[in-house]
Amino acid sequence: MLDVNDNPPVFGPVPFTFELTENPLVNQSVGVVEATDEDILENGEIVFSGSSDNFMVDPTSGEILVVNPIGLDRERSSTFTLTIIARDKGTPMM
Repeated sequence: MLDVNDNPPVFGPVPFTFELTENPLVNQSVGVVEATDEDILENGEIVFSGSSDNFMVDPTSGEILVVNPIGLDRERSSTFTLTIIARDKGTPMM
């Protein structure tokens, strides 16, 4: 065995804060979240998850994309929150 899955993924400095352009498009990139894992092989491969009515995160890259630009009305709300989880592919997942 090369590695024991004993390290969880760790995000960089949080919270991540991004700005949107006025009238964003579907699939427009908002930004990228990053995490690291000190394990190797699948124990160190990170999968991101998280979505809301307006955003989703790409599971591999951590890129946050707009899925519902109509819901991003600055007159109704000037801030939006998305909770993102980073897990590794080890057994058990961390």
